[in-house]
This record gives sequence, structure tokens and C-alpha cells, in this order.
Amino acid sequence: PYELTIGGIVDVLGNAVSGELKQSCIAPAAYQPFTPLADTSPPKVLGVLPKSPTGLLVQFDKKVSPADAGTAANYAILATSGTPPTVLGAALQGGGTSALLSTGLQAPEAAYTLVVKNISDLASPPNVLTEQQVKFKGFGDTTPPKLTFAGAISPTEIVLAFSEPLAP
Repeated sequence: PYELTIGGIVDVLGNAVSGELKQSCIAPAAYQPFTPLADTSPPKVLGVLPKSPTGLLVQFDKKVSPADAGTAANYAILATSGTPPTVLGAALQGGGTSALLSTGLQAPEAAYTLVVKNISDLASPPNVLTEQQVKFKGFGDTTPPKLTFAGAISPTEIVLAFSEPLAP
């Protein structure tokens, strides 16, 4: 028997496995050629992250077609209320597992749904994401900063700390 030890495992969203993973295995008595597993599942959207008031990062679970992911018509934004921003452009990035969308202006913290459709993976034959909807909030926040600490450092000076960076 053998024991395989793997460390430093991090998923596409940056979640790291703490410690090491261990797996035991037994060598076969004779050579057995490797048969790759057939990829029969379509890509999935793992998450949508607003990067700016006019930009969204869409993270897929696997590499996707540059042509499909780079086609703005394969994305649409729905709004719970008001007029949703339009998807103006799309570009594949992140080693082929994410797309950066340029959009119309997103309202801060507005409730939106991104509709993603017709995205193929790189399998042969390709698997196609026919449609997936993912909820997200518009870029920005409407929460004012909070004072988290105040302390005197001399008879004429104090130090203040806030919950977020302040405007200059």
C-alpha cells in the first residue's frame, strides 16, 4: 500500500484546505492503462463579483470557450426593481475560468440576477451551459463608516480608526 500526501490545495475562489490531504492506495498486480474520465457536465457559474460600478467578474467551475465567454449576448442582467444595467462587453480571463463583463452603471447594493447562457466548456464534444441565473448585489456600499477606536496619544493628539477607508 501507498499513501499519497497533498498540500497547498486552493480552489478557484481562494478557499484553501487547511493541512494536508492523505489518500491510501494499493498498486495493481499488473499494469492498467489510465482511462480518462469522460467530461459530460456543462460548466457552472460559481459566483458573480462586482469589480467596479460598470464591471462584473463571472467565475466558472472549469475552463470555458473563449468565443462563448467573450460574447456579451450570452449574458443579461435582471433587476428586482428599476432598470437593470446592460451587458456591453465580455472578455475571458483567469486562465479561461472567468469572464470580465463591462456593464451599464450598477446601482450600489441593488438586487440583480445575472443570466448566463450558451457557454461551452473545452471538452470534446463540448458541454453547454444552456442557462443559469445567479443573484448578486450591485457594486458599492451604502453603509457609512463606523468609528471603531479612538485614543489619546498625547495631550493634543488622538488616533481614530474607522471600519473602512475614508475619502481624502
